[in-house]
Amino acid sequence: MLVILFILGIGVAAIMLNAQNNAYKSSGKESDKVGFGSVLLWIVAGLIFVFGCFGNIIGACGGDLSKIGGR
Repeated sequence: MLVILFILGIGVAAIMLNAQNNAYKSSGKESDKVGFGSVLLWIVAGLIFVFGCFGNIIGACGGDLSKIGGR
């Protein structure tokens, strides 16, 4: 199940990188260029998003966050 979530996270990151690249092409500014930092940011953000949204549904995440506070 973790593999499925990882693939979904990479897919979300690919969609966001494509959108950023299209915006870069239309603006023509060098400052908006997609670089290594942007790729890494969107991969991490996509994985966090997917695990946050679908982790409890699929069962990949072990529990609720109330256990962190010791309650």
